[in-house]
Amino acid sequence: MAGEPVTELGSGGALRLPRARVVPLSAPPSSYTAAVERYLTGAGIAKSSARIYRISLTTWGWMLTGEPAPTGPARRGAKPPVFPIAAIDDPALPEALAELAAARADEMDADTVNRELSIARKAIGWWQRQGWIECDPTIGIARRPAPPDPTKALAQNQIAALWRLPALLSPGRGGLPLDGWTLHRLRHSALTHDAEGGTSTPMLLARSRHASVRSLERYARPGVDAVARHVAERDPAARRRG
Repeated sequence: MAGEPVTELGSGGALRLPRARVVPLSAPPSSYTAAVERYLTGAGIAKSSARIYRISLTTWGWMLTGEPAPTGPARRGAKPPVFPIAAIDDPALPEALAELAAARADEMDADTVNRELSIARKAIGWWQRQGWIECDPTIGIARRPAPPDPTKALAQNQIAALWRLPALLSPGRGGLPLDGWTLHRLRHSALTHDAEGGTSTPMLLARSRHASVRSLERYARPGVDAVARHVAERDPAARRRG
């Protein structure tokens, strides 16, 4: 970092210090595209990630020139704009970039938007450290909240089913060993035990979240002994003999 000499006074006679000037560590590349390639090489981006980084930074290339990035079929074969890396320091860019990024975020999923933003900020930070640019026009752009993970809710339901299993499944009580039992199998085993215990079909559907009785019946199948016990308990003659 090197400072320029003071040449004027501010209001009230106070000294006004000039903004520090960044001395480039190397000659700036001839274009934004060249800067992307220098970043991918100089920052040590793994080959397995370089393709994703290049696509994301190319997408940002359109927006950094004030143009919306093409999507869908229009993206295939589209040539990114050519502009100098120094254009990123344009004072008017952050406001325009925020609008373009917001419009793109409305069309894309949150994971893609957040990944592209993270990649852009890493590259911009690297270019700043090289002294090629001074500003980060993405500062005012917020990450998008990720949608709820449906698999997390499913896993929680399966874990809850595990705790509902009868004690007979406990290895310490002479029951079935848990080796080889997945949460999926345990959940369906719980449905069978609930059915054998007399839980009604509507309640089984609500707890298992099956869409129909036909899909439920594959799993909620009471065993022969449970059916016999159910019949005996409801046999009037058997109750009179008891």
